Amino acid sequence: LTNCLQRYGRSLDLMSILTRVNHEVAYEFESMASNPEYSGKKQVSSIVSTLTKDVFFPPKKNPARP
Repeated sequence: LTNCLQRYGRSLDLMSILTRVNHEVAYEFESMASNPEYSGKKQVSSIVSTLTKDVFFPPKKNPARP
């Protein structure tokens, strides 16, 4: 999540960023457990939202210095 926020936080809305997080988790990661039965497994999060508008993270404005 933090990697995607840093990479896309200034250009994409929150739901688009979360979709990219799901993609990265699904395609780039798999479990590495000590028990071989649980290694090599995949999982992905589920996004549930009640947002009614796009949410963006605009850059912080620098306060005026005296």
